[in-house]
Amino acid sequence: MTGTNFEYGRVISMMVSALKRCLCIVLGLFLITSSMSPTLAAPLDLDLAAAPDIYSSFIDVTYDATTDKLTANGFALNMDLDGMSVPYLITNGTFMLMATIDVNGVLGLGGTVVIGGTIPALGLNSGTLIAGNLTHFGFQPGGGDPLEFRFIVTGGDIATNYGAATGGIILSESGFPGSFAANFNNLMDNVPGTGNGAADTAPARNLCRMDISDKGSLLLFSKIEIKWSGDGRELLQDTFLSLTNDNPNGVDVQAYFINGDRALERRCSDDRCQTVIQEFEPGWNTADCRFHLTGGQPHSWSAARGSNKCQPFAVLDENGPGRPDPETLGTTRVLRGFLVLWAVKFNADAPDTNDRGLYEQIRWNHLEGSAVLVNYQLGWAWEYNAWAFQVCNPVVANGQTIGEPGRILLNGLEYNLVYSDLLLDFYASSSQVFSTPNVPVSVQTDLTVHAVDLDLRQDGCGPVLTKVEADIWNEFEAKFSGTRRCVCCWDQTMLASWSRNASIPNHFVRSALRTDKGKAKLNGVESNECDYETLCGRAPGNCGPTAGAQNGFSQATPLLGLATKFLSFSIGTTPNQEAAGMNLVGMGEEAAVILYDPVEGPSELTGERVLERLDGEGPGSELKEGDPQPFDAATRRSGDPDRGN
Repeated sequence: MTGTNFEYGRVISMMVSALKRCLCIVLGLFLITSSMSPTLAAPLDLDLAAAPDIYSSFIDVTYDATTDKLTANGFALNMDLDGMSVPYLITNGTFMLMATIDVNGVLGLGGTVVIGGTIPALGLNSGTLIAGNLTHFGFQPGGGDPLEFRFIVTGGDIATNYGAATGGIILSESGFPGSFAANFNNLMDNVPGTGNGAADTAPARNLCRMDISDKGSLLLFSKIEIKWSGDGRELLQDTFLSLTNDNPNGVDVQAYFINGDRALERRCSDDRCQTVIQEFEPGWNTADCRFHLTGGQPHSWSAARGSNKCQPFAVLDENGPGRPDPETLGTTRVLRGFLVLWAVKFNADAPDTNDRGLYEQIRWNHLEGSAVLVNYQLGWAWEYNAWAFQVCNPVVANGQTIGEPGRILLNGLEYNLVYSDLLLDFYASSSQVFSTPNVPVSVQTDLTVHAVDLDLRQDGCGPVLTKVEADIWNEFEAKFSGTRRCVCCWDQTMLASWSRNASIPNHFVRSALRTDKGKAKLNGVESNECDYETLCGRAPGNCGPTAGAQNGFSQATPLLGLATKFLSFSIGTTPNQEAAGMNLVGMGEEAAVILYDPVEGPSELTGERVLERLDGEGPGSELKEGDPQPFDAATRRSGDPDRGN
C-alpha cells in the first residue's frame, strides 16, 4: 500500500469509527427515552464487549410477513480489535443475516449470520470473519430501533476471540414499524441496495450463570459421604438428601449417583491368594433412578438406606460397606461421591431404536435441594445447598423439552453457565488461631472439588481428568503459585495433604503460607502433568465431546465443590471435634456438558396388566390415558469398572 493510500485508508477508518460512535450515542439516547414508557415485548438489552467489534453498514433490511423471513444484507466495514486503536479496514466485507420471525415476534429455528471479508494485516484470510446460529431475538414493540440478536458461534477467523461468550448483534435503521403482521423494509422507494441499516457485532454478555440461591431444572449435590466402623457393622456417618418440587404440577426426575473414588484392584499375599490384602472396590461407577414428585411435594432420603423413590447411594458398592477410609488411615470405611439430577418428561414420539419413546430433559425451574451430613460418632452435623442450574432460554416454556436427549449443555443458552474459577477462603492447615492459653484448638479443612463436565454413558469417555491449579494469597497479599493437584472426576483431600508429592509446594500449610488466613483461586486446566491411566486407574473410553485428545486425556473443565472446616478442641483428657461446611464461591463464566444415555420409555402393557389398567385397578390405574407409568423403583446400573460407567 502506498503512503497516500494508507493515509486515505486511515481517514476513511476514522470517519467510519466516528460515525459508529455517533450511532452508539443515538442508540443510547433512544434506549433511555424509550425505557420511560411501558413495553410489551422484551428487548435483549445486549451488553457487547468493546472488542473484537465488527461494524457493518449500508444494510438492506426486508421482512416478508407471508413467509416470516427477515433478511439483512450489507457490508462489513471495519473491526475494532482492542477498543483503543484505529479499527482495521475489512477487505470485501459482507454482512448477511437470515431469520424466521413469526407474527408475534418469536424467533424460529434455522437463523444464521455470516460476516465475510479479510484483514490481511491480522492474518485473517479465510474469507469468513465470524459465523453463527441465531438463538435469541429482541425488539421494541412500539417500533424503531434497535433489533437485537444473539448467536452461538460456529466458525470464522475470530471465533476463538469469543471464548465461551455468545455473539450479539445490534441492528439499527431497520425500518421496523413495531409489528410483524405486515411486510416492511428500509429501502428507498423499495429499491434494493439503498438500505441504510447499521450493525455492531461483538461478543455478548452471557445470559445466565448458575447459583446456589436459585431453584433450577438441574441440581448438583457436590458431596455425599457415608462412613462405617472398620468392621463395617456400625453406621458412623450418613448424608440426608432433600429435594422439593415447588410447582403445583408433578414432574419426573432423573438422578445419577456417582462414585467419587477410583477402582481398587484385588491384591493378595501370594499367587494362591491365601491372604487378601485388598478387596476389589468399584470406582467411578454410577447408579441411576427415575422417580416422580407430585405438585408441591418435598422428599428426603438417607444415602445409606434409600427411599421408596430411589435406591441408596450405597448401591454403588453392593459388596461393601465402603472401602478403607484414606482420611482415617483405614480405621473406618467410607463410600463417597456426588449426585446430579434433572427434570424430565416422557416423549412417545422421540426417535429411538425400539419405538418406545424417551425421557427428555425439560425446563422446570422449580426444583430445590440440600444435603445434611450427620456424624453419629463425633456428634456433629452441617448442611449445604445443592447447586442449581436453570433453563434460561426464554423461548422455552415451563415443561417443554430443552436441547438434545442425552446431551445437557450448561452454556448460558440452554442451562446456566458454570463458574470459571472457584474461590476458597481458608484457615491455614495447622493454624492455632482459635486457641486460647487454656484451650488448644487446631483447624483442618477438607476440600471437595469435582469436574462439572460429566460423561455418564456406559460406553463413553469415562471420568474427566483435569489439573486444579491454586493461586494462593496470604494476609499480607503475597501471592503463591505452584500448588496444584491432578483430579480425576471428584476429589476430597485435607489441605494438609493436598500436594501429591514433596516436589509440589503446598501453600495451604501455615508454615508455607506464613499467615493464619488465606485465599485461593482454583481453576481446572489441561496439563501434561496428569496421566489418565495413572490417576483414573483405567484407560479412557471412546472419546466424545468431554474428553481432551491431548496430554493423556486431561482437559480444562469448570469446577464445583465444598469446604469442610474441622475444629479440634483439647479440653482436659476429652478431645472434641466440631465441623462446619459451605459451598465454595465462584467467579467468571465457563461452559460444560453432561452426557448420558437417554432412558427409553416403558414397554407396552400386555395381558392381565392391560385389563387391570382398563378396569381402574392395579398399578398405574390412576394415570391419565397416554401417561407413562412413573418409576418409583430404582433403576440400577452395574458397578463393573470394565463397562465404562
